[in-house]
Amino acid sequence: MYERRNEKPLKKPLAVEEAGLRIPVELLLSAKEVKKILRCSLPLVYRMADRGQLPCVRWECPGVGKRKKSMVRFSPEDIREFIEKHRRKRT
Repeated sequence: MYERRNEKPLKKPLAVEEAGLRIPVELLLSAKEVKKILRCSLPLVYRMADRGQLPCVRWECPGVGKRKKSMVRFSPEDIREFIEKHRRKRT
């Protein structure tokens, strides 16, 4: 998997409960990683997540300013299912 800069290694892996499964946080993909997989723009990834087209994990982040900030992460399995669902068969 990709290594992220300036991150300290976790002592105990965090996990997210999704559909009864424990998914380690390290395995969740960022929007930039999804952009590379789908070969599309970053705003499109965020728009599809907002619309519910791409399932995502979203949580509020602390921050200063008027606009609410949130983190968005994607399960690799959800991205794989999205690709399979939207794959068109050749005719």
